[in-house]
Amino acid sequence: MLKRDNQFVLSTEIEAPGFRVELRGTTFRLVATGAWTISEVAVLDEELKRLKVPIPPSSEFTGEMDISGIAEIDTSGAWLLQRTASAWQRGGLKTRYAGATDSFRILIEEVHRRAQSDLPEIDEVPPLQQFVDTMKTSASSIWQDTVALTAFSWRGYVCRCSCGS
Repeated sequence: MLKRDNQFVLSTEIEAPGFRVELRGTTFRLVATGAWTISEVAVLDEELKRLKVPIPPSSEFTGEMDISGIAEIDTSGAWLLQRTASAWQRGGLKTRYAGATDSFRILIEEVHRRAQSDLPEIDEVPPLQQFVDTMKTSASSIWQDTVALTAFSWRGYVCRCSCGS
């Protein structure tokens, strides 16, 4: 988790995690505040999903993520910001960040880079094939357990017969 500075700050001075939106001229701004960390991500995620850009996409309008009010951020918070910025850009709103410290900027860029990388393809197995594979694995496991139990029982029988105990 990255913190904005190393100064001692009373917890009552830190704003609650959240954001507000503003329209300044031709710039639609998201002004983020507080801690954007894993402990707050569920609430922030729900609010960001409901956020709609109220301006039509055009070349004269831009988006801005003002993160100067963020006190702490981790990968989950950076991912939420990046996901929102990407959604705005897909909608035609060119978006930039403002107020980022060097460490915040590096984290957000790394999250963006990882999001852009090709994800491995996952082969989807048809349900019937999944069922057959599961049955094969279960039958094999049952067979191995039966053989082990039989061998264990046979050893005890052989020992009693030959040892006389």
